[in-house]
Amino acid sequence: MLLSSNPAPYRDLSEEQQQYITYVVKTLRANNVLLSDSVDSTDKVYQQWTSEELSAEEYLKYCIEMDWIDITTFTQKSLYVDTDEVYEALVDYIESDILSKTDFEKLVFRYAILNDEITGNQLCAILYDQGYLEWNEEKRDALASGALPAYSFLKEEIRSLEITPGELALDPCSGSCVVIDPSNGTVISLLMQRIRPIIPNWYITYPILCITMQPSKEPLRVQRLRC
Repeated sequence: MLLSSNPAPYRDLSEEQQQYITYVVKTLRANNVLLSDSVDSTDKVYQQWTSEELSAEEYLKYCIEMDWIDITTFTQKSLYVDTDEVYEALVDYIESDILSKTDFEKLVFRYAILNDEITGNQLCAILYDQGYLEWNEEKRDALASGALPAYSFLKEEIRSLEITPGELALDPCSGSCVVIDPSNGTVISLLMQRIRPIIPNWYITYPILCITMQPSKEPLRVQRLRC
């Protein structure tokens, strides 16, 4: 995207490629390589860039020509033959100093997951590889081979609290629902759901949602009870 014989305008890039380019340009600004205070917002070429009509390569080369790029931040050389040489040095800086950052790697992995380039089984296997879960070779191999589906693995690990609700950013909670017959008050159904099995069986947190069955063609009456 940064070195191409036929660079595509920003608007013609995929969403993923646009995110990468946006990250690079924002980081150049944050690192004071691209001097925000020097950029002329009324400049026609700059306006083409903001309208997504230019490629990143065209824009950055123009920034170099206009002295909007501080070359001393990424090279010790004082003289260059032309803009292309400076641009190549800038790309080297981007590849070595910006694209190696953790934030950019997270962005790459995000799209790798969204594009199904990294499978659910691979993500689950990483939990063992990184020591997040106690090593279990049998499960690790089953995940790697596909014999153990990621969904089944996660469901079992959560049920056994090897992975806790807190680690999934879930607050400990419980709920209940009571369905009664309005004609005689008979309890038709009683349900209590607990996210954490360590909560005692007798414990029901409030509110309780009470759904009363109404006569035919009339809506249900929903009532919150406190206990």
